[in-house]
Amino acid sequence: MIITGHTARIGKYLYEKFPGSVGMSRSNGWNIGDTDKIVAAAADHEVIINNAHGQGFQQTQLLLALFDAYRDTDKIIINMGTDA
Repeated sequence: MIITGHTARIGKYLYEKFPGSVGMSRSNGWNIGDTDKIVAAAADHEVIINNAHGQGFQQTQLLLALFDAYRDTDKIIINMGTDA
């Protein structure tokens, strides 16, 4: 499982509740603006929780890139808009 935005609030809670999950945030070298890098890393995971917020529409752009790459697979993509 990949969790973007794993260092605070809901993302942190989920990251702590799912041992073995991969946390991705700017603090450990991941930025949701680097969609190709995250999409490539997601190839090895069944669940992707897109929880991080970047600038502008970066979260939406990452969601669309993940969807385009994995639409015909059994992957589960969860997009969380926690700023709303």
